[in-house]
Amino acid sequence: MARIRTIKPEFWRSPSTAAASPWARLLFIAMWSWADDYGRAEWTPRELLGFAFPHDSESPCTDADFPRLLAEVRDAFEVEFYTNRGRRFYEIPSWSEHQKTERRAGDKFPRATDPDSSSDQGIPGGGGTTAESGGFSSRSLGKVPPGTGEQGNRGKGTGEREQGKRAKALSSEVAEATPRHDVEELLDLLDAEIEANGAKKPKRNKANRDAIRLMLDRDHIPAADIAGAIRWSAKDTFWRSNILSASKLREKYDQLRLDAQRKSGGGQKSKAAQNADRYREEFGDEYARSVPALDAGFGV
Repeated sequence: MARIRTIKPEFWRSPSTAAASPWARLLFIAMWSWADDYGRAEWTPRELLGFAFPHDSESPCTDADFPRLLAEVRDAFEVEFYTNRGRRFYEIPSWSEHQKTERRAGDKFPRATDPDSSSDQGIPGGGGTTAESGGFSSRSLGKVPPGTGEQGNRGKGTGEREQGKRAKALSSEVAEATPRHDVEELLDLLDAEIEANGAKKPKRNKANRDAIRLMLDRDHIPAADIAGAIRWSAKDTFWRSNILSASKLREKYDQLRLDAQRKSGGGQKSKAAQNADRYREEFGDEYARSVPALDAGFGV
């Protein structure tokens, strides 16, 4: 069931919006309204097309062309399309950053990180995680999460200072929170991978819960990319002995991401990431960071 949602004025000047056609922009807004309180929804082409454009005399596309429009939405706004047990879903990874819900309904749709979920092959150019990139999504390989510092602008020693700040943030910048299903799910995955390698399972304490929560909410890293980082590090001969807690995973995430990129031979940036880089070149990093919806275009 569609819900009342918030759209910030920044959406219209976002480089992601500029990269999308008018039809793709309208469809994304419809999908934002169609999503549940966790940014996920089940869909079929006929249902979604009918919801987004119910009375348009000139349809934006035929049923056969609709997958290409969905691919445009995915590339511009970084939406995850996946299937689970024969049913089709989508998930908006930036949802928790840009949409606040006071009283959320029950979480009934499977996540993109669910073991039974896989990339929707019915949409051209299927994104999502790949074996070639070790579990990191293609857009994550070329992107530094907002607020963690751009690699090209770091001075000597700045990277180490940023990592130190991140580690200290675990005790100084976090708020008390009740256990969240998405956080616990990722911690379960990390525990399982660590134990499978013969190491001791880390404590399920506040520091480790906060580390995953901050990766999702503060660092704006999609859950699928965190899960990919966990699986990749567990298979890597160097990182499997160095990532033995969620706190360490957050502290070393940028290094993990760059190492995965190097070992996979690099990766192409998404259209949204390319536009964001161009936006930063034109207006500067400081102003770009002042626009909370730079990538997804939606706000609280």
